[in-house]
Amino acid sequence: MGWYSHQRSHTGQDIFCFLGRHFYRVSEVLGKEMLKKPVGSLKCYVFFFQNIGDIIVTTPHSLLRLFKYQSLLFLRLCHLILDEVEVLLSEANEQVFAILDNFKKNIEVEGRESAPHQIVAAGVRWSRHLEHVIQEFMTEPYVVITAMEEAALCGSVQQVVHLCLESEKTSTLLQTLDFIPSQAQKTLIFTCSVAETETVCKVVESCSVFCLKMHKEMVFDLKSILEQWNKKLSSGSHIVLDMKTRSVLLLTERSAGHAVGVLRYLERADAKIPSELYQFTAGVLEAKEEKKARRPLCPYLKAFGFCKHKRICPERHHVNPEIDMPRKLSDQAIPTFGYIKIIPFYIVNATHYFGRIVDKHVDLYATLNAEMKEYFEDASNKTTVEQVEKFGLYGLAEKTVFYRVQVLEMGQEEDQWALDKVLVKFIDEGRTGIVPRDQLLRLPESFRPLPPQAVEFIVCRVKPADGEIEWNPKVTRYIHHKIIGKLHDAKVILALGNTVWIDPMFPSVGCAPFGGFCSFLSTQVGRPGLGDGPAAAQPSICLVL
Repeated sequence: MGWYSHQRSHTGQDIFCFLGRHFYRVSEVLGKEMLKKPVGSLKCYVFFFQNIGDIIVTTPHSLLRLFKYQSLLFLRLCHLILDEVEVLLSEANEQVFAILDNFKKNIEVEGRESAPHQIVAAGVRWSRHLEHVIQEFMTEPYVVITAMEEAALCGSVQQVVHLCLESEKTSTLLQTLDFIPSQAQKTLIFTCSVAETETVCKVVESCSVFCLKMHKEMVFDLKSILEQWNKKLSSGSHIVLDMKTRSVLLLTERSAGHAVGVLRYLERADAKIPSELYQFTAGVLEAKEEKKARRPLCPYLKAFGFCKHKRICPERHHVNPEIDMPRKLSDQAIPTFGYIKIIPFYIVNATHYFGRIVDKHVDLYATLNAEMKEYFEDASNKTTVEQVEKFGLYGLAEKTVFYRVQVLEMGQEEDQWALDKVLVKFIDEGRTGIVPRDQLLRLPESFRPLPPQAVEFIVCRVKPADGEIEWNPKVTRYIHHKIIGKLHDAKVILALGNTVWIDPMFPSVGCAPFGGFCSFLSTQVGRPGLGDGPAAAQPSICLVL
């Protein structure tokens, strides 16, 4: 689906701007190797094509920040491309219209009347804001819509829905049809099967209405039907084969699988929705969630307190007391409050880590690690595993350090190159990796009883700026450098299953003779990052959970 407006041709001095919702996805559209010139910390990339001009790849928020520092740059902005326009207008509406206003004002500047200007908007769904964009900011727009349901929204087709039992569908249909129209009209009836097509045709004909029928699984004369279709209607005639600007949808108990999608579509069409449909879809969604009761908790719910794609997300979105009880690391469960000492070993992003909780009194893992080191340093104990099993527990050496690992996946026979490789999880650190099969060592039973020590940590209160769902890789690398493998103190806000939400988290530094907490993490995400930086404040997600 696309919306396109263009005037005149471009020159080599033009600026093309490619706008997307999430920067680290947008930058991949044209290839990372093409992004040559980052503009400071503004999350904008500029690169140059000979005979075309500069191309800026960025997000609405970042482009507005760039406008503050380099406003003259916008005088050369001639081509504006909006990717995922329906998402942009939904999640960054204010910023997008501010950009469009600036774009329009620059075109109206004296001496710029003859400059080329173009807006291209591409998306997969029609948005109610698009009509305003087309009317106010596009000159001679050319609109292409490839999906019928989106075309219906664009054309303001009235959407009406009736709920009924499957056994009452035919009678409900007859009540819906207007058999004595004040003006000649055509009606198009969609059916689900050949049998239903035959039934509907007979019922309509029984009401003395001329009816044409066609179905992909039926034999029909397309030429004859098209001739009837194109006939000019006489006053009072009623041909059942077309759709006017009113669409009537009959939903029965057999439509449960489509109910949620229909509801979302009707909401986008601003249609009047029966309360029964809300109740029905609520039951459908609840049933879907119940089927996911044993699934892991949604990572977006854990990180942000909500999931934008809850309707299609395969993960669980509610707390299940049976599986969300804090997991035991030894004789004691994961703490649910107070301060703890942690060591991050694997950094997923700036606020999401895997690591170990260090017991203040008895560090059972340190004891186990020392025993494993002593055992495997004896060459006679390094027994290679002959038969590797999926989910089996083994030993693995990395330089002079020995780990407990669990096999997650093994190379398939069709992948000859990966046949000698296995995907393992370091159960005491949380990271995963692909290792040669012949490096797995037999793990004695004495090293197995201690439960996996890896715990998932999520830092509360901060999130990526500009509504992003992914952290800037530079921020993640910076945090990784500062905290990996180092002892920290953290306050537990919430603990569910193997996940602990913490706030704050700072390095544990001994300040003799006092000991304890010495200084707050000066590089903590959110402190220097708040404002125009890479981070934004986040309300407590723990209240949501």
